Amino acid sequence: MKNGAPYLRPDSRGDRFPMVDTGKHHCLTPRCRGVVNKKTEKSPYCYHCRFVRWRDKNPLRYSFGNLRRRAKERGKDFNLTFQEYRDFAVKTNYAKLKGKSSLSLSVDRIDNSKGYTASNIRAISLSENSRRQFVPFWAHQMENIAYKPSDADLAEVAQQL
Repeated sequence: MKNGAPYLRPDSRGDRFPMVDTGKHHCLTPRCRGVVNKKTEKSPYCYHCRFVRWRDKNPLRYSFGNLRRRAKERGKDFNLTFQEYRDFAVKTNYAKLKGKSSLSLSVDRIDNSKGYTASNIRAISLSENSRRQFVPFWAHQMENIAYKPSDADLAEVAQQL
């Protein structure tokens, strides 16, 4: 069946009767198998294709929504407006350089105890942002490696056993 062709179903009275139009049609995007209800939808595209087209037209709004959603999932305060985010993205060229590679930019909170505000965010590389997360952990691990228990500590542990 070609894209945009009506979505037909067999007639309940049997094979001798013509197929019945369901009021639905296939999405107009090539190679998409989505079905669209003509009566309720004003667009000839399925929900997924409409979302992909919106995301391609509004990349900053999409990334702002993702940042806000992830902050909410992690329980972080998010007091950043879209206008502040847009100014930040233009100033740091974040919109063009964001991505998943280690050299791509990501949004970093300068003070991790505070939430996302215009004065508390910056754009740094993804590898640098990941490294910042684990520096206190590794520093603590190095302290543990260098730790040598005293005789009093060993005696206290032996008493507890």
